Amino acid sequence: FFIINIIFIKTSLALTDEQFNRVNSLIEQQNIEKSFELLKIYQSREEELSSRSLLLFGKIYLELGQPLKAINYFESVYYSSIELADYAYAGMANSEFMLGNLSKSKAFALKALNINPNLTDAIIILAQILADENLIEKSDKLFLSIFETSSSSSYAGRKYVETLLRRNQIDEAEKILKKTLINNSIDAPTLELFSDIYWLKGELNTA
Repeated sequence: FFIINIIFIKTSLALTDEQFNRVNSLIEQQNIEKSFELLKIYQSREEELSSRSLLLFGKIYLELGQPLKAINYFESVYYSSIELADYAYAGMANSEFMLGNLSKSKAFALKALNINPNLTDAIIILAQILADENLIEKSDKLFLSIFETSSSSSYAGRKYVETLLRRNQIDEAEKILKKTLINNSIDAPTLELFSDIYWLKGELNTA
């Protein structure tokens, strides 16, 4: 879908906090085309990809369902910026989770949380891992903790809903999704989840 070539790796963060957060928010909303366009604009004056850009490209590839490509970017982040080691570990945890490697995924998630106990991405992926390990109570506790504090994005709520749907807890998933909608502006991924829920409930006209 996107072809991204890395020739050199910069150790600087380059992107400002505002630029990083704007692109990251677009990625979480699955607005991949816009996030890619913005990232190219922000990097246009740089000869080499910054560590923050590498991280964002990794996240883009995760959303595109290409964890093998994504993990290469997260590894590059790890080796180029000690300041982003927690994000790099969280990205690798997500990649390994998508590849079905739960033990590796959990190890990376715990490394991320050891550096930054409040990192949203790491908490979410650990909650997903615990759910797959059938540690439901611990998983729900983590999801709820991040869901209640993550008021600027629907991402945490959507990941919780996806996990609930995998457990066939359709009514609880709908409840959490409605709370997510109240706390955040509506986006395409949230609407898609509503459609999935109504379809699962047999409400085909609503879906």
